[in-house]
Amino acid sequence: MLKTIKKDFAHGKNFLIFSILKVLGQALFAVLPLIFAYFLSPEGFGAYSLSIMIIYLFTILLVSSSTQPFVVYANEELKKTNKISKTITTRLVLLAISTVVFFILAFAFAGPISKFASLSRNQFYLLLLAYLGVGIKYFFESLFLGLNQRNHHAVYELLTAFFSILIVIYFYYFSTINLENIFIMLFVAPIIAFLFMSFAIDYSKLFPLKFNKTAFRSMLDYTKWMLLGNTSVYIVNWGDNLVLRYFVSLKEIGIYNLGYQVLKGLIMLSVAVNLYFLPFISQQINNKTKIRDYLYKKRPKIFLLGLAGIIALYFMLPHFINLIYGDNYKESVTVARILLIAAVFVLYREFYSPIFSTLRQYRFIQTALMVFAALNIILDFFLVAWIGFIGAAVATTIAFLFSTITYEWYFRKYCKDRIL
Repeated sequence: MLKTIKKDFAHGKNFLIFSILKVLGQALFAVLPLIFAYFLSPEGFGAYSLSIMIIYLFTILLVSSSTQPFVVYANEELKKTNKISKTITTRLVLLAISTVVFFILAFAFAGPISKFASLSRNQFYLLLLAYLGVGIKYFFESLFLGLNQRNHHAVYELLTAFFSILIVIYFYYFSTINLENIFIMLFVAPIIAFLFMSFAIDYSKLFPLKFNKTAFRSMLDYTKWMLLGNTSVYIVNWGDNLVLRYFVSLKEIGIYNLGYQVLKGLIMLSVAVNLYFLPFISQQINNKTKIRDYLYKKRPKIFLLGLAGIIALYFMLPHFINLIYGDNYKESVTVARILLIAAVFVLYREFYSPIFSTLRQYRFIQTALMVFAALNIILDFFLVAWIGFIGAAVATTIAFLFSTITYEWYFRKYCKDRIL
């Protein structure tokens, strides 16, 4: 028994280190909105939530849509040539184009954006700065994954979260915690974190930059499909706020979003499974022994561990929210508990994501996500109108249930025989 435990630990050592670093980073990021909710009124936290919603809309459309294609193609190039110069060049070109598009769209819709999130002119400009900071964070996180430096990826994320907390502490003691300073934090923290991690990059694998038309077309095609899928994921994750903005008050949006932070944090941890195993699956997809080990040994252990954590969190939440926030956010408990059910579905589903990505099944992924996003919005309209903001949590949980069932069906029907 002891030998078996030691063997499992040795085989899972890298994942364990990655998971610990990732959990610490995600935990710190999850704490940040909770801190903001404590210092802001429910109305103020509602404005913050709508502002972050806007930032992530542009980030998902213009930055993260090319992240997964970059990681897949970079690891393929790295395996063949021990460099990623073609892939990183393509990514930089796409990001340059995206930045120009962002500023054009942002200023073209400055009025509606400010009105939607209840922002002043100065807050709007700082919102643009915050977007750049989030984009920088995503770029460097994916760069480490592209170089197959998964632990460095996790360390960079942890440092970004750590410096974010330090900046918040600075504002608490020397200024104030308000929306403007939160936007400044989002810009500054990723840059400081990279300065500490810049030594870990082997620049010889990046330079000299090489633009390759074939590589550009391949990544652009993959990115276009990811753009559709990411938009759908965004609607599932943030579409509730669109409907809530129409039906309920800014205060209730704040209450709902505090409860949603629990699901958001767990989604980020679940996605860590995809990010960690994507380079491995990309390189070992034709090795049936290693794929079986991933699906039938590693997956059950990680899933059961995550499930145990979710169950524990279900019982701890009421005490935590009551202790920190009192009656201001007491209804957030119901929201969070409903969404914990959705978190179980997300965790189970994410084990299939690196397989689908490696097999280039992104057309299915993106089409399915569009259907689930539409389902979520439709359910939102009916359920929010019927039972208020609690209905948004129920709608999200149902959408994740259907997505998980569909992923399981598709894997068994179209992928299992190809890799096992």
